[in-house]
Amino acid sequence: MKIKLENLGAIKNADFDLSKRLIVFCGPNNSGKTYAAFIIYALTKSSIQYLRSQSQNTFIQQLVKNQRANFKIQTREIWKFRENELKKVKKSLDSIFGISEDIQKSLFNDFSIKINQTEFSN
Repeated sequence: MKIKLENLGAIKNADFDLSKRLIVFCGPNNSGKTYAAFIIYALTKSSIQYLRSQSQNTFIQQLVKNQRANFKIQTREIWKFRENELKKVKKSLDSIFGISEDIQKSLFNDFSIKINQTEFSN
């Protein structure tokens, strides 16, 4: 999965490939490394929440009872969830970065985030 960030503080344009085993941020102070790391964390944390929010109790009950369970992945629902999470991340930049809404609006007014992944990507 690739993430594209635009206008995130000092970051004018950045692409991150989260399918890589290691992502290293390097650069001078105040170049946006922390902003990028916080956004990636917020997005990946929300993916975990999707799995927890969708039929977790049924899945766990089946697993305990039968010592195995089936988990049906509904890609359309995942895509809807992902779109909603992108909107939430954009709206909650103030709490992600610990700043006021006014500062958020002045720093991140033109912020854009996109996920570049086809439905059939690995």
